Amino acid sequence: MSKPIPVISTCTEDGVEILYPSMAICATEGNFNRQRVQLCIQGVIKQHAGHTFRAAPGATVPGNPAKRPRLQQVASLKDSGMSNKEIAKTLDLKLDTVQKYAKQAANAGLTTHRVQG
Repeated sequence: MSKPIPVISTCTEDGVEILYPSMAICATEGNFNRQRVQLCIQGVIKQHAGHTFRAAPGATVPGNPAKRPRLQQVASLKDSGMSNKEIAKTLDLKLDTVQKYAKQAANAGLTTHRVQG
């Protein structure tokens, strides 16, 4: 099991900062989406629900999904207008693999297109 990442939440409206002992507690007590908090910490998105989030000093941050080459390829092809089937053929991947990457790319905010078959 991974070690909890302490999170500092900063309200963009008034600058108030709150230190949470973990992302899970931040999500629960602050009524935030845990995945969005993680994406903010990773630098994929800038803010969520009127707050910015960063790992507390000394905390180890999990890998950034934007640095995964296959995920980036699928996101780029989705943004160019290709369907998942076309992407699968182009990249020589199984359709279900492309669908998984497309969903991850959309959730990470790496593509502007909705997930579809």
